Amino acid sequence: MKKLIVYLFILASLFPCYAQYDLKGKQDISVSAGFLPTTDGRMFADILVMIITFGLIVPEDMSAYGAYSLEYAYHTSDNIAWGLVAGYSANKSTYKSGYENINYRRESFRQYYFVMPTLRYTWLQKERINFYSSIGVGLCLRNEKNTPLDNNGNSVTYDNDFLPAFQVTPIGFEAGGESLKFFADLGVGNKGLLHAGVRYRF
Repeated sequence: MKKLIVYLFILASLFPCYAQYDLKGKQDISVSAGFLPTTDGRMFADILVMIITFGLIVPEDMSAYGAYSLEYAYHTSDNIAWGLVAGYSANKSTYKSGYENINYRRESFRQYYFVMPTLRYTWLQKERINFYSSIGVGLCLRNEKNTPLDNNGNSVTYDNDFLPAFQVTPIGFEAGGESLKFFADLGVGNKGLLHAGVRYRF
């Protein structure tokens, strides 16, 4: 982590120094994808289920589909932008019995829909690259579909509930032209551990 920050600062120093351009009143629309959102932590909890049930229920297969976000932000000053992000993530687990004499298989498909107000602070500006930090807190709807695969006559069940949503990004950068930019973030939360996309500023 420390090495990454040092490398990013070295990269920034390669660009010519540039006075802060006027971001106040500008608006951003961002589309992005993320890897390893916190919602995928549910799959790791499956290992605990195996331990607690003494191997009665074990995960057979786990799949993660990432996180996808659409965000709007408004710059109230050259450094601060307030916004709103809406996103989606999903993962799937298949369970079976750890005992040969028990015929048990089940698939759980989980979908997460989240909305978060966000705050982004740009702390270093260069001619074609900016560095920033951001934070967001909101709400997430979890929709889980449980499908039996053991042909024992069990029915499909659904489970829905609300969870807190958040994203903390210690460091991120954007690079590109005046209007269209590429950006990448390193953080933790519903948007992912590594999160990148394109941003249009107008």
